Amino acid sequence: MNAAKRHVVIVCNPSKKGIDAVRKQVDVQVAKHGYSRPTWIATVAKDGGLAAARRALARNPDLVLVIGGDGTIRAVADVFRDTGTPVGIIPRGTGNLLARNLGLPVADIKAAVRIAFEGLDKRIDIAHADTDGPMGPKSAIFLVMAGIGLDAAMAALTNPKLKERIGWLAYLSPILQAALRNEKRSLTVVLEDGQRAKRRQHTAIIGNCGVLTGGFLLMPEAKLDDGLLDVLALDPKSVFGWTRILRRVAVGSALRNSPNKTQILRGLPDITSMRYRQTPRVEWHMDEPVMVQVDGDPFGEVKSAVVTVLAGALTVRVP
Repeated sequence: MNAAKRHVVIVCNPSKKGIDAVRKQVDVQVAKHGYSRPTWIATVAKDGGLAAARRALARNPDLVLVIGGDGTIRAVADVFRDTGTPVGIIPRGTGNLLARNLGLPVADIKAAVRIAFEGLDKRIDIAHADTDGPMGPKSAIFLVMAGIGLDAAMAALTNPKLKERIGWLAYLSPILQAALRNEKRSLTVVLEDGQRAKRRQHTAIIGNCGVLTGGFLLMPEAKLDDGLLDVLALDPKSVFGWTRILRRVAVGSALRNSPNKTQILRGLPDITSMRYRQTPRVEWHMDEPVMVQVDGDPFGEVKSAVVTVLAGALTVRVP
């Protein structure tokens, strides 16, 4: 294909700040790299961006840019998975967790747009969940994390207006509330080797990557391109148990960029209230429906979930 005829489509969440600044930088890169006039498609709140992503795919673009948070990126990923079309990410959300785990700049619009046009193509995994619950069977993908307990409370109880005002700090209050209540949930976990374990725990998280907002490293061995899911279970018996978990997360976060991170963390004493496992497939069967979050958004109540990894299913632009 003639380079002059290459086409870029931009899927944009119009509620996010800085859109005009992004538009200016896109125009600079389009002219620099000989793309045709870009097509802009706005998302609508009712479907999280799926309709806009499908319209973008129908344009058969050479490059698709997504401007928004993790929810908008998830919608684009769901539509563009297995197409090979590179996805450039311009992070404009609250957590921007996928962007952080990819090493993308979250506060520099010019740099983010430049990487979207000039960066390297990297194939990353997608997690796919088939669930059942009070509302019937549902399917979803996620790129960052899905979970119950502390994770779901954070997504469900965070005040949207407060989140707009102070960003990720709005998550702290619901996290603290959920930790202090320390409610337990009974579930059966089935791993890829058929092992079944009945557990009663506070929080269960399935991750595709491990870094949270603020640089906190929750899952030290998680990688976006390893073909594995990272399963974390938290079951502290008291406030002291939460303190030990926070200390371990703090140590991992401090070592986040160390080449010896994995060896050091594996050498630390085990914490019985913090269990970690890697697997390409995991099942959850709950005794009763529980609230689930997916990439920071409430997903609804679920009674069972089968989660598998789609290895290398999405192509993204990285530094």
